[in-house]
Amino acid sequence: MEGKIVGRERGLVVRRVGFFPVLIGLQDGRLSVVFRAGAPHTGVGGRLDLAFSHDGGRTWSEPQMVVYMPPDSRNPAFGEAADGSLIVAFSVTGPYPKGRWDNTISGRFTLWLTVSEDQGISFNPPTSLPVSPLRYGSPFGKIIHLSDGGLLLPVYQWDTIGSMGSYLYKSDDGKNWEPFSAIAKGHNETALAVLPDDRLLAVMRTDEEGLSEAYSEDGGHTWTKPAPLLDRGFHPPDLIKLPSGRILLTFGRRVEPFGAEAVLGEPQKDRVHWLWSTRSLIADNCANMDCGYPSSWVTADGTIVTVYYGVGTKDDSLTDPFCAWVRYREEDLLR
Repeated sequence: MEGKIVGRERGLVVRRVGFFPVLIGLQDGRLSVVFRAGAPHTGVGGRLDLAFSHDGGRTWSEPQMVVYMPPDSRNPAFGEAADGSLIVAFSVTGPYPKGRWDNTISGRFTLWLTVSEDQGISFNPPTSLPVSPLRYGSPFGKIIHLSDGGLLLPVYQWDTIGSMGSYLYKSDDGKNWEPFSAIAKGHNETALAVLPDDRLLAVMRTDEEGLSEAYSEDGGHTWTKPAPLLDRGFHPPDLIKLPSGRILLTFGRRVEPFGAEAVLGEPQKDRVHWLWSTRSLIADNCANMDCGYPSSWVTADGTIVTVYYGVGTKDDSLTDPFCAWVRYREEDLLR
């Protein structure tokens, strides 16, 4: 990529932890991010932590634990219900024999949900969600609101031989969820956005490690055939709608320079027209491929905040895992 790098302000959410962050804005004006802590990318002791910002992402509270279920809690999805309850879906791995990942059994992920009814001070005991008819599953990314008041949760599922697919769960209240629809096989981590005419956009990580897009005109019941969007090495995605009506797509960059990128899209009648001239680096400081998973929000004053993770920086100033933030504006991408 030969595009520009944008970002007026940069900083850290947290050091030594911070994998797979999911960022949302809350009804009370705060930003909140959920991320993996307690273990490396895989490992016994993984838990989910939560942090808040009262100043648009510049400073963050000390992390507090959301949930730990052994051997390894991971892969959060995050959202806020209409009543202000905070919703965290997550997965728990199968066993780690002798403390080590085993491809034959550690990947037996179960799907769980926990809810806070006091703005994140405490979370209810987790409840399990079914992944039938497939065997295993994991949530991903933002839980979105539909115009009918429903909530959609992206989940990717797989069977005993590892064939993956992107699916949706739906809820009316954020506490009770049911399997809802299938988007596409051969895809996994999925970001969703509601377009101005209530169509839905899904951008999904492909099993070949790129990105595809699909659309729904009936509230997520049925979807178009996925179309290629980005090649291998650029994943996973995150989507938000900006005040201008444009769509912001951010995605991990797992080729050098390692980090994350952003691009704007103009919703049109049948699809989003991606403005590839706006494609920009928003992070290029990561040391290796264990990085990315950007998640974005736009604040009341129009500032975009994106969080992402890395394991070490390329200048060696930070060698541990970290979760970082960058602040920029839509006009920075349009220049």
